Amino acid sequence: SDNPRKGGETYAWLARTLDRRRYELTFVGRASVAVEAEHALPPLGSDELAEVLRRQDLYVTASLNDPCSNALLEALACGLPTLYARSGGHPELVGEAGLGFEHREELPGLLDRLVEELDERRAAIRVPSLADVAEHGGMVKFQHLERLFPNEPSAFNVLYLGSSTRPADSSDLIRLSGERGAAVVWNQDGVAYPGWHGPGWERTNEPLAEGLHAADHVFFQSDFCRLSSDRFLGPLRGAAEVLPNPVDTELFTPAERPERPLTLLLGGNQYQRYRLAAALETLRLLPDARLLVAGRLSWDPDPRAVRRELPSLLAGLEDRVELLGPYSQAEAPALYRRADVLLHTKYNDPCPTAVLEALACGLPVVHSASGGTPELVGDAGIGVEAPLDWERDHPPAAEALAAAVLACTERLDALAATARSRALRFDVGPWLERHRVVFEELIR
Repeated sequence: SDNPRKGGETYAWLARTLDRRRYELTFVGRASVAVEAEHALPPLGSDELAEVLRRQDLYVTASLNDPCSNALLEALACGLPTLYARSGGHPELVGEAGLGFEHREELPGLLDRLVEELDERRAAIRVPSLADVAEHGGMVKFQHLERLFPNEPSAFNVLYLGSSTRPADSSDLIRLSGERGAAVVWNQDGVAYPGWHGPGWERTNEPLAEGLHAADHVFFQSDFCRLSSDRFLGPLRGAAEVLPNPVDTELFTPAERPERPLTLLLGGNQYQRYRLAAALETLRLLPDARLLVAGRLSWDPDPRAVRRELPSLLAGLEDRVELLGPYSQAEAPALYRRADVLLHTKYNDPCPTAVLEALACGLPVVHSASGGTPELVGDAGIGVEAPLDWERDHPPAAEALAAAVLACTERLDALAATARSRALRFDVGPWLERHRVVFEELIR
């Protein structure tokens, strides 16, 4: 694409610096700048593109903030290990089947390394099913919306965009909506702030600010989302409201608790090391408890580094920790029912759907009292005190988490009932109805 955020400058730089004695470059599509490739092809249809991909050995994607790249999925499906910009949904899609980069200057070295590890990386390719891609993470709400408001790419009168799933060409879509008189609705999750994102947070926020201020109506997922948006994206003057993420309370339901040791669940994906470390240190203080760890362990872009760190993290706990790996939305209810308490250690989490799903399954939540999590949990769990800080993250202390878990166990049945009751406030039905009302007002 000739959209600047699609990585044209990076591809052009790579083409200029590539060692042509070792590598040959094929470039497909348009770019914002000229890319000097041995094979420069126009945009291709799916069948033609598949043929081209099958003739390659590696794939490179430099697009920024792309939530779920179709081109990347197609390359993985054709068996291509990938060099990817560590942005958007790329790390989650590629996993151990490639290497990520922050700056283009890293590419030559990473390319040589990927060639050396080609067989290992190719064997690690895991292409998610369409259901997994559609149902995971921030895309869940879009699947709910699809029930009442079918997608009409060529005949839409409302453009609905989510900040955490924003397509790379959102600027073009917003412009097109204006030309055809369609309303723009923006669903605002969290923002990039220095303590979480590190350098470059301003650039990451630019397209979020653009979408937010172009919208005719904004849904903030929590009061915390609105607070952080006002600070980092600029105060909003248009129509807006707080509407937390929904949960399907008919799918996520409690089950009778069998006889078992106290079982804690660390949900989501473990892309921040401190989240797992805090949970494991908490477990050390609870000798009779077990811990289920869900999701991909991906806090380091090099999976070998993660594997090297795991033994020391798990030392002495191996018999009480179960690493479950990635899970689909369809598998999630059964996963929650295996646990008694959700341990949510993420600092400043804006509006975690995993917390809502756990509540709906009757799990009290022990959590960092930061971000939007306290707004969801209410009295259905216990929060560990945390400061509001944009400059650095504050992992919850293991001692405080362990004390909160023990306090929960003293009234586990009552808290389980409270959790289920609390989750009903966030049921998907009223959430969809509120969208219907807003959409009808906008297109009236």
